[in-house]
Amino acid sequence: MATNHDDTKIRFTSEGAVKHGLGLVPMQRMKLQITTADLTAAATTDTVDFASTLPDGSLLMGISYDLIEVFAGGSVTACVVDLGDGTNADRFIDNVDIFTGATTGFAFETADTVGDGADTGGLPLQLTAATTFRATVTSTTDDVDQLTTGILNIYLDYYYPQDPTA
Repeated sequence: MATNHDDTKIRFTSEGAVKHGLGLVPMQRMKLQITTADLTAAATTDTVDFASTLPDGSLLMGISYDLIEVFAGGSVTACVVDLGDGTNADRFIDNVDIFTGATTGFAFETADTVGDGADTGGLPLQLTAATTFRATVTSTTDDVDQLTTGILNIYLDYYYPQDPTA
């Protein structure tokens, strides 16, 4: 590995990447926090998007989530979350229980199995188009806007290729 230094950060790039004019910025993390305030649909499903889109060519290294507080309220009897893109709603996280009785704490998608299994290579996964990540919360027996408690954080860890001399 070649190391480039400047006053603000250290960037690691492979010698092959430098030869071809490409590099990787340090791993970055995007976070989406979902609370009951985000779930306003008078329906059994609501969606929440990450604030930013990952650009084409990004290398998705990890997908994790942290259930801080289980979701509950109204007459909801079950609640799950999926994470997908504009084409496949559960591509990255599939049917994770976030309702009363679910285990709080940190968990992650394994390198071999991601979401619904559509990406058979698992992680890392190079995105072939700019990707907007969308969480879908689905409840049963009552609308999601009736939930009164719940906090879930979802994290995406990724690299983004860039010119190492920039």
